[in-house]
Amino acid sequence: MGYTFDQLPRALQQQVLRGESGKGRQELFDSISEAQLQRMVIEEAKRLGWGKPISRDDMPANYCLIYHTHDSRKSAWGFPDLVLCHVGQLRVLYVEVKREGEKPDPFQLAWHESLLACGQESYVWFPHDYEAILEVLRAKPA
Repeated sequence: MGYTFDQLPRALQQQVLRGESGKGRQELFDSISEAQLQRMVIEEAKRLGWGKPISRDDMPANYCLIYHTHDSRKSAWGFPDLVLCHVGQLRVLYVEVKREGEKPDPFQLAWHESLLACGQESYVWFPHDYEAILEVLRAKPA
């Protein structure tokens, strides 16, 4: 293919992920790293209003309520890669991102299943889930 996903223009990234480009879509999904997918999710979440804290005078204007594990070696085994907060919707998402074809390990599945059992929104997302990711981020609480 010759290009990494990050090197493609944003409009083309969106077109390919929505399936409008047809040819090479699976190749592109396969080329998206976990770090790239994580950046894409964070970017879209911020664009859609996720991460904005309750206004406070003692906080920097750019403070964001989106957490991502920087170094999993010092975190609880299997804890999700992302925690996204939307104060306006009273929602918190726990998200594990994976490369295409990878599977969550038993510790990641234990967190995911336990969070779901506790009534939390927990997801495991892959590059081919891009449209579903957007739907979840755009969804309004019932």
